[in-house]
Amino acid sequence: MEDGLPANYIYRVVQDKRGYVWVATLNGLSRFNGKQWTSFQQQSEKKNHSLPSNWVTDIDADEAGNIWINTVNGIAVYNSNTDSTIAFSLDEIGWGKIVHAKENELYVSSWQGIQQLIYKEGVLTSTKKFPSSKGNSITQLFTDYNGDIWACPEDNPSLMKIDGITKELKYIKKIKYRGELMDMVVHSLAQYEKDTLLLSSRKLGLLKYHPATNEAFDIFNNEMIQPNDVTCSMVYEYNGQKAIIAGTKGYGLYVKPQHGKATYVYQQNIYNPSGIPSNFILSLYKDNNDGLWISTSKGLSYFHPLLQQNKYYHFYSNGDESGSFLINCVAQISNESFLVGTDDNGLLLYKTVNDSKPINLMKEPFKKISSFCKLDTNNILISTNAGLYKFDINSKTCRAYIIKGISGKTSILKVKKLNNDILAICTNDGLMAYNYKNANTLYSELGNGIPSNEKICKDAFMHGKDLWILRFFRGLDLYSFQTKGITHKTPVSLLNKSIDYHNLTYDHKGHLFVSSSSGLIVQNIYSKENAQVYNTANGLAGDIIENVLYTNNGLYYTTREALYNIQLNTFTSTRVHQYNNYPQKWHNQLDLSPDSNIIYTVSDHFIIYEAPKKTEKQLLPKCEIEEITINGKRRNLSIDTMYLNYRENNLSIQLAGLVYPHSERTIWLYYLDNEKNLHTTTDGKIELNYLAPGDYQLVITSKNYEGVLSPFKKILIIHIKSPYYKTWWFYTLVALGIVLLISVFIEYRRRQQKNLIEIRNQISRDLHDELGANVSSINIMSNMLLRDKNEKNRNVIENISKYSIQISDTINDIIWNINPRFDTLDELIKKMTRYASETLEATEINYSLITPNPLPKINIRNKHKYHLYLIFKEVINNAAKYSKAKNIDITIEYADRKFGFTITDNGVGFDETAHNKGNGLRNIEVRAKELKAKLNIVSAINKGTKVDLNVKIS
Repeated sequence: MEDGLPANYIYRVVQDKRGYVWVATLNGLSRFNGKQWTSFQQQSEKKNHSLPSNWVTDIDADEAGNIWINTVNGIAVYNSNTDSTIAFSLDEIGWGKIVHAKENELYVSSWQGIQQLIYKEGVLTSTKKFPSSKGNSITQLFTDYNGDIWACPEDNPSLMKIDGITKELKYIKKIKYRGELMDMVVHSLAQYEKDTLLLSSRKLGLLKYHPATNEAFDIFNNEMIQPNDVTCSMVYEYNGQKAIIAGTKGYGLYVKPQHGKATYVYQQNIYNPSGIPSNFILSLYKDNNDGLWISTSKGLSYFHPLLQQNKYYHFYSNGDESGSFLINCVAQISNESFLVGTDDNGLLLYKTVNDSKPINLMKEPFKKISSFCKLDTNNILISTNAGLYKFDINSKTCRAYIIKGISGKTSILKVKKLNNDILAICTNDGLMAYNYKNANTLYSELGNGIPSNEKICKDAFMHGKDLWILRFFRGLDLYSFQTKGITHKTPVSLLNKSIDYHNLTYDHKGHLFVSSSSGLIVQNIYSKENAQVYNTANGLAGDIIENVLYTNNGLYYTTREALYNIQLNTFTSTRVHQYNNYPQKWHNQLDLSPDSNIIYTVSDHFIIYEAPKKTEKQLLPKCEIEEITINGKRRNLSIDTMYLNYRENNLSIQLAGLVYPHSERTIWLYYLDNEKNLHTTTDGKIELNYLAPGDYQLVITSKNYEGVLSPFKKILIIHIKSPYYKTWWFYTLVALGIVLLISVFIEYRRRQQKNLIEIRNQISRDLHDELGANVSSINIMSNMLLRDKNEKNRNVIENISKYSIQISDTINDIIWNINPRFDTLDELIKKMTRYASETLEATEINYSLITPNPLPKINIRNKHKYHLYLIFKEVINNAAKYSKAKNIDITIEYADRKFGFTITDNGVGFDETAHNKGNGLRNIEVRAKELKAKLNIVSAINKGTKVDLNVKIS
């Protein structure tokens, strides 16, 4: 419960198809995502997580990923896509089990028997009932290899079997055991082989059962503690190796290799918290990562071969001993036994399998043991605060080890081998190098008068004629057997600083590594000047290095928090084990066990770490999307392809690593396929905000804490639709709309132009037929009056005749301009030449006229026709009236939609700089500007005038 479970009494564990682990407990249902537990109870905080009852007796997962939940108050189903539960009320409720057979078929047991149910479209329907005998509860439902359903009633009959094809119930009242048919209470069944089952029985232990012959045989052959009350069993297989595992009701867990003889017993042990939390085992479950989940009455245990790199051995306070044991050193003397040296409690023998209580070998005459050194296969040298002792492994006895110069009052900090013959004896009074085979002292600092704080020796290393000595406060000294002198070798950066030096190790490549409270010192023993200090600035996990050890698997060191491995080529650290709940964290030893595993002590614990082999496969995290919210709303997780509108562009994705129990160490990596950058997250959360419309592929993978990349990938396809105003069909509609509008406008213009042409034709006809005829009549009548001899009104009549002629000409010009029949360039040129000829021939001026040949017959705008004619008319009129010219040259041109004319005379001209221009010139300029024509008038006094005009005809 301290880890988040709603109760410690665990009934069953299952894993759904997405990889989540579900646990049925006495106080609710819990789901594990590798990092945390989510509880489902009768009064859950989330209403969509509520259950009929908190007493969850059984659970099962179906092919669709639904979790079926059986409680004492009815059953429920959890749908992962909607993250919600649906409760169903059944007539027969109570303690029972549940199993999902196939498709929508479900079997549920109760005190009254077994029900067959069909689940379809959210409705659960009971289709058939299989009654039990005597109203007893059924402890398990199990589907075997052939699809048959097996039930285990508490009393007679021994077994119930529902044929997977015919759905017929068969009672198996007695089972043949040791040649005799007998009743037996079976707690659970498991598949042993294709045609064989495992029966976990109440009194007969674990049995191998052949349904075809109805015979049962012993598995453990009286190796189990009596009575043999087996609650659950399974065949566990990993890397081709098989083992039979049986859980008992109060006697722990039994493991028997399928092809081996030995049986291993695992029981609750106060000295080993990595063991099972209770001896009452309720169920076993193997997940899809080959992990074994062990349900007990006091909690849940997890096992995986690849995760069992650390074996923990703890010494807690108990009734036989007072206080905890502070461990200074450990020596493994066999596969099952360890010699333990404590700080205040003497020498202990620790047996790990059947007798795990430590045996106190002796306390007197010393209490404090500092180190062990194996002299040979049968003897271990022990350093204490009262001299040296030798331990005989065979006889399990200790006796004093006498060396001249070391008394029973000498406090020895460490004893180790410098080579096959020479021992280093490190004391508070300095170092002694001693050849134990010929009892000869090679070097000794004991009693030479040097102050004790300068002499305290923690460790030593011998290379050829050089003896490296590690002082507790002083650092490294180098003693030469040749010169008989000592040279101080502590790095300059550490001199005159308050630093503790702990131990040293050598890598056989000329590097000496020293642990200290200020980092890791690396000294090259060949070039004895270039010592370097490494700390957090160089990639280490801490500045206080407690111990350091070189092995074939690399360099290891401990801090106050964890055990680390160093890659020497890059000098980067990887944490391989973190200490938890160790308040003091006192580190005293980091060494190798006889089988080359790392053995180290932390306060009242010692730990064995087995470095993973490079060829060994690793347990790698498998990615799963636990939850997706879009704009704050939870999304259905049933599909891996999402179609979203352009406003659904803020996604929050929660990931689960699904490697147990270390998913908190998972690092997730992800990227969108249109990005180049790889993103990482350590909390499993991905935020994708303000995604632009388009197609995305979110690729997610992960790596474990050691940095090994998982081969599993999770891919989520995201389609974000463009807004309607950016879609092709919207563009098409807009384009069609524009085309339609243009068509309507063109049609409107066409009709307007047609109407205008009709109006212009009507006006021109009316002007010609009505006004023109009347003006002609006036002219005719005035001419008739002029024939009268009476001269009284002759002047008036002449004026009437003259003005009527002018009005007639004007009307003709208007009719010409209005009539659309004359809206062509050739008609304009004809009109211009006609006017020029009629005007200039009435004068004495000679003129020349050049026009295009042939005349261009193209339509022109009425606006161009009107203004161009009036400009031309004004220029010709001015030349005829005011130029006094003798010659006028007129040129009319047209080419490439450009029209123009040039009129040149040799008359009197005019001053261009004069401010008082006549109305005629101003009208010409205004009309030219209206046409956006190029107008050029050149004139000078007595030098004639030239008018040049060019315009683009559109």
